[in-house]
Amino acid sequence: FFLAEEERHTHLKHTLTRYYCEKKATTTMKGEFEVPTNFASLLEKDDAFFGEEGKKNNGRRENSYRIERERDFELDESNESVERVCFELTENEPTRVLDQEIFEDVYHLVQNFRSLPTMSRVRVLDSLCANLSVLSASITALCVGNASDEEEEEMAPLRSALKAYSFFLAEVMHTSEEEAKETQAMGIVEKQVGGAKKKSNLAKKGQLVEWKWDEQRERATHVMNGALDVDLYRVFRPKPVDQAFCRLFINVATASLENPTSLKSKVTKRATFQMVGSVASKWGALDDVVTALLHVLNKHDHLSTAIADLCGDAADRYDDARLAAAILREVGGVDPREYKRRQLTDAAGVRNVGNFLEEIANRMPKTTMRNVSLLIAHLDGDAYSLRSAVVSVLGRLLIAHKDVGAVNEATVVDQSAPLLRAKQGFLDALVERVHDVSAFTRARVLNTWAQMAEQKAIPLSHWLIVCDLAIGRLNDKGGLVRKAAMNLIGTMLGFNPFAPELPTAAFAESLREYEAKLKEMEPTPEPEEEEEGEEKKTPERLEGIDEEAEEEEGNVGDSENVDAKGTDGEEEEKEEAEEDAAPAKTPAEKVPPQQPQEEDEHLAGGIEAVRTMVAALKTALGFSMQLAQSVPIFVALLSSTTATDCVEAARVLVKLKQFGVDNSTAAARSVLKLVFSQEPHVKQAAIEACDELYLASDGQGQGPRFAAVKLANLAGTSNLGELASLEVCLRELARDGRLSPDGAIVQALWVDAADTEKNFTRRAAALDALRMCKDDANETSAQILAKRADVVSQCLSDAMLAAGTEKIHSGRGAAILARSACAALAQCRPTEAGPFSLDSEVFVGLARVLHPKSPLSGKAWFPCAEQALLAVYALHPDPESWCAKLIKSHATATFGAKSTTTNSDDNNKEATEEGAEKDGGEEEEANVNDFSNVSGTALSRFLWMLGECAVRHLVFCERLARTVRRARIGRDRVAHAAAESAAQKDDNAATGEEAALAAALGQGAVAEDAALDNAREDAEKELLGFSKKNKKCFGGVIAAYAPIVVQLCGNEKVVKGASVVRGAAVAALSRLMALDMDFCETHLPLLFTRVKDERDVHARAAITVALGDLAFRFPNALEPWTEHLYGTKEWGNALRDPSSKVRQHSVTVLAHLVLNDMMKVKGHISAMARCLEDEDPRVSSVARLFFAELAKKHGNPIYNLLPDLLSRLSSDAEISEEAFERIMRRLCGFIDKEKQADALADKLVQRFPEASRAGSAKPARDISFCISQLKTSEKAFKKFTESWKMYEECLYDAKTTQNFQSMFAKMKRVAKSTEFKQFIDEFDAKMSEAHAEKAAAYNVSARAEGKEEVEVIRAESEEEEEEAEMQEGEEKKPVVEEEGGGKGEDVAPDAAPAEDETEQSVEKEKEVKVEEEEEEDDFSEDEDEEEEEEEEEEENDENA
Repeated sequence: FFLAEEERHTHLKHTLTRYYCEKKATTTMKGEFEVPTNFASLLEKDDAFFGEEGKKNNGRRENSYRIERERDFELDESNESVERVCFELTENEPTRVLDQEIFEDVYHLVQNFRSLPTMSRVRVLDSLCANLSVLSASITALCVGNASDEEEEEMAPLRSALKAYSFFLAEVMHTSEEEAKETQAMGIVEKQVGGAKKKSNLAKKGQLVEWKWDEQRERATHVMNGALDVDLYRVFRPKPVDQAFCRLFINVATASLENPTSLKSKVTKRATFQMVGSVASKWGALDDVVTALLHVLNKHDHLSTAIADLCGDAADRYDDARLAAAILREVGGVDPREYKRRQLTDAAGVRNVGNFLEEIANRMPKTTMRNVSLLIAHLDGDAYSLRSAVVSVLGRLLIAHKDVGAVNEATVVDQSAPLLRAKQGFLDALVERVHDVSAFTRARVLNTWAQMAEQKAIPLSHWLIVCDLAIGRLNDKGGLVRKAAMNLIGTMLGFNPFAPELPTAAFAESLREYEAKLKEMEPTPEPEEEEEGEEKKTPERLEGIDEEAEEEEGNVGDSENVDAKGTDGEEEEKEEAEEDAAPAKTPAEKVPPQQPQEEDEHLAGGIEAVRTMVAALKTALGFSMQLAQSVPIFVALLSSTTATDCVEAARVLVKLKQFGVDNSTAAARSVLKLVFSQEPHVKQAAIEACDELYLASDGQGQGPRFAAVKLANLAGTSNLGELASLEVCLRELARDGRLSPDGAIVQALWVDAADTEKNFTRRAAALDALRMCKDDANETSAQILAKRADVVSQCLSDAMLAAGTEKIHSGRGAAILARSACAALAQCRPTEAGPFSLDSEVFVGLARVLHPKSPLSGKAWFPCAEQALLAVYALHPDPESWCAKLIKSHATATFGAKSTTTNSDDNNKEATEEGAEKDGGEEEEANVNDFSNVSGTALSRFLWMLGECAVRHLVFCERLARTVRRARIGRDRVAHAAAESAAQKDDNAATGEEAALAAALGQGAVAEDAALDNAREDAEKELLGFSKKNKKCFGGVIAAYAPIVVQLCGNEKVVKGASVVRGAAVAALSRLMALDMDFCETHLPLLFTRVKDERDVHARAAITVALGDLAFRFPNALEPWTEHLYGTKEWGNALRDPSSKVRQHSVTVLAHLVLNDMMKVKGHISAMARCLEDEDPRVSSVARLFFAELAKKHGNPIYNLLPDLLSRLSSDAEISEEAFERIMRRLCGFIDKEKQADALADKLVQRFPEASRAGSAKPARDISFCISQLKTSEKAFKKFTESWKMYEECLYDAKTTQNFQSMFAKMKRVAKSTEFKQFIDEFDAKMSEAHAEKAAAYNVSARAEGKEEVEVIRAESEEEEEEAEMQEGEEKKPVVEEEGGGKGEDVAPDAAPAEDETEQSVEKEKEVKVEEEEEEDDFSEDEDEEEEEEEEEEENDENA
């Protein structure tokens, strides 16, 4: 193909040579080529195509270059035309294009460029680029020497040719760019429509070479840029450079900028930047360039950074920043009201302008500083995007000029003083903008402060101010603002200039020391000297100046290209070194890094150095105290419903703990509770916090050891909730591989657990940490305790030996170690492993703990015995028999030999009654003997062991059933896989049908599950064997001692006896009731009696939890006692209990039962609503959470409950009117569906007739308040107006009418039509008139009957009339006489202006009040658009 093309090209060359040699004359065109306004204007016959220069200088001089005729271009002739034209252009001088025929041929080729084949396009583009390059070189060579008269004659054709080639090449580039855009748009459509892509690919199969404009663009742009390297002033001399010619290059450059693909090419990007820069800076087309750049900037998001880079490149290349300055002046000169209009119509354009301002300020701060006065005015504009951008600009300028010091006496008149004043003004503007009306701007201000803190650009004088602003914004209503505020506090903490640790005590001590030293060094001043000293205490920013900053400001020109990062590398290395060295210091040595260690160094700086140190220490102390006071706010944010609040608060609390801020240790532990969050990234934040706080190294080479110590301390000092959170975090870390079972941290914990030199508490904490690291899902992690069970057993033996021999370490420490060891033993058996052997040493230690004569004394025995019993059921092969012997041994130790013959219930009864008769009264703890020969300690241990064994065995039966079911499922899965494999081989389809038939007949898996459930139920019944008919137990050991428990709970001496025995008896009864439903129903009255008569708060709380467990296990049995579960006013129990602890347990239990559908939601739910106003915040918070979760359930049960709740709460005299309104406002807020709100409003309206017959106005007030809180529709409102007769009689009450009027105001705010607003106003007026009439009539009858009158709402018209009367009274003042002695003139004519002035002053006062209210609300805006945009931006941030 290429050989044939070469041969054809040679033949065509000879043919064209003969053709042009035979022409009699050439038709070279006369005159100069003027760049037309557009490409098609050369075909026009009028003056529309005249060049602009011709119009300006030569009047209506006609352009000599025009296309006389329009040629019909045929595709078949295109190749021949291309070859002929390209030959003429390449084989002759570049001015050949000025010939009439060649010019017309080139024009038509360019005009029909899109219809040319690919190879023809390449040839045309190559010819134009090559000739333009040659022409540029020729002109450059001609301009080398000095200017001469002959140069003008030689330059004229070259100038015309330069214009022509640039014109044609620019048109080709424009056509190609348009085609590329269309192709890109079609590609997007093809992706959406799958079949179109195949057709387009088939259409291109005939082309051997594909046209790729992205590759050709680089060369064309480079050539066009090269044409501007010519000295255009000499080319166009004596005229100025043709502006139309410059616009060709501006159009080419802007077209390249508009395409994001072109900017990815370094060649194209560099050529485009140089092209724009040279046109603007060298050839005088600055205004056109600015207009074009601003036009594309408003249209395309990606050009903000590109145009800023372009301005910086032009400034660096030509040492001229006029382009950036012109754009800044153009942007700043726009009226702020115009930007407000654009914000509504073209928000993206305003946002692009703002982004450009940020980028240009970052790239060229000096130029921006000179033009910042134009931008400052937009801080008061209404376009929040531009306000946010100006805020960022101010921050970048402050960062760029951070090294500028303060003014001193010697340089007070220095030229840098205006810069310092401007810097102070910028700081004040940023402080003020924290209270901006827009949440976006407030967030941007806080982010700007964070950037300044990171770059160390915040002066110490503003450090506390900024910190206080950030803490204040933590309660902002915008989630974006709260996130920015927390980010600012975290950044200030990480880049603080004071110390690597910020305890308040260390700074206070250092401050006292330096203040004392300053007092010693400071002489006693005379009165005049004191005044001079006060003048010297003026802040540095008003009196001094940094000489180095002055020199830098004076020497740096416009061509700056500032790196935003600066020299932070050295500072970061210094900070890291200080942080690494910080842990080595003692608390007394934790002083700011600026504080010298030797006294000579202090004295070397003189008294001024000490004063500076005192000021710095005061700032550091204030900063530390501010952070300590903000800790509770961060803890509260952990409970926020916004996920970003939780994540950011967790991150800041971790930093506060790392920097040693006061009150941060306990707060950091509260971060761990986030691991139970349903949000994945919130849960991950808690896990990361645990890793960073407790598993990270200390920076001194003792990483694993240090982490083990921190982990053990945490496990040993945390409460139950924190331990549960820590356990989940450690398991997740072990699952991720960050806490390896064989890692250094785990090994260090094992060393601490086995070290006999350590105290028992430390060893117990190490065992607890190891137990938490176990993860059953990870096979390796599941063996973490099983491999070292001997160490755990040895810990248990050491604890029991110490408790028995009363060593120094014994006591509470021994009990803690024994409990931790038993808990670890309970986790020693992996899921798939078998039980331990009977001769294992583990059971010897467990038996010592559970033995009736256990050396563990007092209440410490119970938690140890609980964990030991768990270990027995987890490790023993036959725990039932083992525990039966254990119960008998406790019975023997408690009641003597009689208890061994447990077949007779009468013997047990006689022994119990005999012991009860010989009871001597109340005793304390372990020394109590409630019955003769029966120890109180032994009796309480026996009762506890009986109930705990019952529950453990019930759990053991369920675990065995699950094990059998898992084994069956595994077997069925294997069988199913084998059946499928066989079916695929034998192609037997009957297998599935047989399985389905077997399931239908009750065979297979279904039948096995039913049999397994029946077996489990039988095993559970055998535990107690209670007969409801005989009211006796016929089971095993537990059943034999059940009557004793019942008799003890009903015995008066036990009820009035020691709390330990009483609590153990009730606990045992509740656990036995969980075994059998009949036993539970029989003894529920006894249990509720114990709740009523119980004096101990802890016992009542425990019984409440037990009742919740029974309701969860036997809901039908507890249903008749629902009222008592909520609490009755007569008993004062449950939710009405005087103890907040009992109420908290009750509301938690009831919330669990209701939300899990174990208890029906009935009218008693009003007791839960009362808890919303509980004085204890823990109770009210649980109640709020309950109703929030209840509203999420299907059908929103609150909708059905609200009428009954209204009736019950309204009739409750204990609830005040304010509390009632707060409760109902929250509950009505859950009715978010319009249909439900309308129906509910209609139901409530029907209650007004009955409310009007009540003796007071309270029922009507409450109903009207609830109606006003509902979000009803227009249809419901019209229906409400139609029900006028229902509530007309209740309108005498002012509060009821005001509730309705507040509803009218809400409806007007959301009304869309003017007619509906007018309808509301008319009905409001009607109701006001009715209220006035009804209230007047009621007051007349009330005065007659001696009742209290009601308040009457005064209409606005009456108030206005009174104000008018007062103004008229002020106007009718006496005549004023002049001082000259004559009669004064009447001032009546001036009354009207005075009245106008009064009205204006009143209006101004109202406006000021409105503005003050807005300021008090921190300019909080209620525009839905900004809230929606804020949510979208948060979603975008989360997606990013």
